[in-house]
Amino acid sequence: MLRPLSRPCDDATALKELSNPDFDPYETAIITGNPNIDLLPQVAKAPQFEGHFVRYDVNSLAAVVTSDEPVLVVFSETYYPGWHARLDGETVTIWKANYAFRGVVVPPGEHIIEMDYYPRTFDLGWKISAGTLAVLASASGVLAFRRRRLLQTAAKSRL
Repeated sequence: MLRPLSRPCDDATALKELSNPDFDPYETAIITGNPNIDLLPQVAKAPQFEGHFVRYDVNSLAAVVTSDEPVLVVFSETYYPGWHARLDGETVTIWKANYAFRGVVVPPGEHIIEMDYYPRTFDLGWKISAGTLAVLASASGVLAFRRRRLLQTAAKSRL
């Protein structure tokens, strides 16, 4: 689901904070991975926030969110390398929120957040496969040419 606000810290502190009975994941998201980031200004009142999914698939999602203040929208989806986010079509950072989830900083107003899973290993695997196919095709072509030439030479020597 979607949750606003943020507080940066490291992984060990995040686990400690998350186990605190006073921690409210609907009011505060704990950002891990870079304890020196200052994502959002601290506001005196909770922002007016609304959001809903417009697409939700295995490897992609899209949500429309509206807020009167800057917020960190936290999706209860596993944070894992290979996810890419866009806010209104522009690439944005996905933050590791509440130790295991994905978060995106959203400015005030209505916005569309899109996330797609496309890990670097897919690109690498595709390039390796294409390279291997090119090498095999070239080797097959060379072998076929040599065989044809060898057969032609053998046929000429019989005459």
